[in-house]
Amino acid sequence: MRKILFAALAALFLATPAFATTNPEWLSVDVNQDGSMETVAVTNLSDIAFNSQGEIIGWYEKLYKGTNYNKQYQGKPNLLQNGVHNSVIPLNGTVKAEKPETSVEKVADGGAFLTGIFKYTQGGATVEKKYIINSRRLTVQLETKVSGVKDYQLEFFGLGGDARASVKALEQGSTQPIVAGEVKNAVYASLQCCTSLINPNGQAIVIRPSQPIPAKVGTRQVERIVNNAKEKIEMSSIALTLPGEAVSKFAVYGGFNELVRLNQEKFYELPGLFQPNIFGQLSLLLISVFEAVKNVVGNWGIAIIILTIIIRMLITPLLMQQYRSSAEMQALQPFLVEIKEKYKEDPQKLQEETMKIYQQNGINPVAGCLPAFAQMPVFLVLWKIFSNYEFDQGFLWLPDLALPDPFYILPVFYLASGVLSTWLSTRKTPEMFRQMMIIQFVFAFIYLSFPSGVTMYGVIGGFIGCFQQWIMLQQVEKQVEKRAAEISAKNESAKGSTSSKPVKTINAKAK
Repeated sequence: MRKILFAALAALFLATPAFATTNPEWLSVDVNQDGSMETVAVTNLSDIAFNSQGEIIGWYEKLYKGTNYNKQYQGKPNLLQNGVHNSVIPLNGTVKAEKPETSVEKVADGGAFLTGIFKYTQGGATVEKKYIINSRRLTVQLETKVSGVKDYQLEFFGLGGDARASVKALEQGSTQPIVAGEVKNAVYASLQCCTSLINPNGQAIVIRPSQPIPAKVGTRQVERIVNNAKEKIEMSSIALTLPGEAVSKFAVYGGFNELVRLNQEKFYELPGLFQPNIFGQLSLLLISVFEAVKNVVGNWGIAIIILTIIIRMLITPLLMQQYRSSAEMQALQPFLVEIKEKYKEDPQKLQEETMKIYQQNGINPVAGCLPAFAQMPVFLVLWKIFSNYEFDQGFLWLPDLALPDPFYILPVFYLASGVLSTWLSTRKTPEMFRQMMIIQFVFAFIYLSFPSGVTMYGVIGGFIGCFQQWIMLQQVEKQVEKRAAEISAKNESAKGSTSSKPVKTINAKAK
């Protein structure tokens, strides 16, 4: 057993480089392997690849914050369809592009602003695109200016998961967006779709101009290049009409079609963009409480600790019922092992005797399942919040609560709490303990890639749960001892009587 644990622990740490965090920076990479270099903005949330015209040719979202793609983008999650460019300004003539101007400005909270300026001429027009990317946000600030034309189009197409993604735009003053046609004064236009096992939240690109502008949404034929061959594909599209000679400004959201993230980046407020279910509404309520606690204590780490304690107190009745059921089942184990050995050749009789023991001792073997299921909505809501919220702050040795623990201290603590909890619930069944330990190592491995805020909640809640488990075990054992003494006294008084047989119970066995 010891060798297995050490081997699993070694495997756990050997795998950790896959989750190394990245530093916000600009890179030169041949993303689509066509022989030309693209300019890539690297952040902990996504990597965005631009060609020399400032067109987005790859928008690589990160399912786990801080994932380092190491310049390898083939097969990575992409918001865009393969071979299709976005943020396109269609003009006639030959393109002559300047070298992009890039810079990185570090900020006090540990994040950074990446600025990229792309300039080129085409025909008689001069184009300039400026992108400002906050490493802590999925929203990109975009500024465009085209000189030499009266007006021009800015176009976005489809999504990686579905070329025919849901598309819509909202007219100023309206609350119901349209899904096809022209809008004179659009306050936003969006592409949304595509939940999957890999990405259960789906994807979204939302364009929000600084002031209402004409927009056209729908579907159209788009040419793309795949494996050096041109082909046409029917795609959802957004076309924005902008005035020449003026600077037009946009906030462009690209990432998960997910309530917590959209809310934090101020897109959820747009009418008709996102309709939350009951879990989403609970998430918003809990976020407001969470933010209120942080505003009082001044630190996200302390706020997480306080919120974890509050939540554990609220669900304590459910947890204690679960722990009681587990303790009672442990007390029953010696007798169950005995009858299992006695009736191992008769499965039907074994089942009858097992159920009889449960009934005689007033124990429901599935009593601990209902509390566990009842807690699931709480865990789902908390997971949504902690995994998608951007904490933009560190705590103790953690430089950033939104990223995995770079020193792997929290996952080790999480593993320790899991081992302790497993031992408390299976200490009388060593074989089950060994089986459950494998699961604990799997969970610890998964937590290596989780944001520190998520893991901190798991660690604190885990140790609180272990303490509650221990309290319940003490109570149940005292009750077992008391009842065992009572039954022992009854058995002594019944000695010599052949007509009265003592009822076998956990308590008699415990004696």
